[in-house]
Amino acid sequence: MLVPIIRHVQQASHMHRAFPPQCNYDSKGAEERLGWAMYHWAILIRPKALQEIDHCTLIDATDGMNFDPITHTASNPAHDWWYRVRNATDPLSTANFLGGLDIGKLPNSICIQQVVELLSRVPLPLRDRHPDQHCATWVYAAFEALQQIRYVSATDVQM
Repeated sequence: MLVPIIRHVQQASHMHRAFPPQCNYDSKGAEERLGWAMYHWAILIRPKALQEIDHCTLIDATDGMNFDPITHTASNPAHDWWYRVRNATDPLSTANFLGGLDIGKLPNSICIQQVVELLSRVPLPLRDRHPDQHCATWVYAAFEALQQIRYVSATDVQM
């Protein structure tokens, strides 16, 4: 980025539904069963100016497929958790984005790559744990990591 701008770290809740729209499921029952995991959660770093919303960085933990646009193959058939960073993302260009919550502002001295590196060290969710681990618990841990270095204010977030 050539011109430094003030950025917000934004918790992008409900980024993608946990179920494809073609699945026939009882949403009320699913919400009770899955709670926070019914939706996909991510950290979204966005420019302060909403006119530049298409220059966001989306950071998440996912167990989804990893499609290679060059080889046209999908990896991760076991649905293992992996760390994903998507640059130049416009969250408003997808019908799956349901909302977000501002959780802090990055200091001008901090670049996005520093946040990407910090969050890459947040442990990925583990399968077959009680309580369940998923993308929402990863975002919670990422939020705590951002709090520890004072990129976001110390706010009590309950999951």
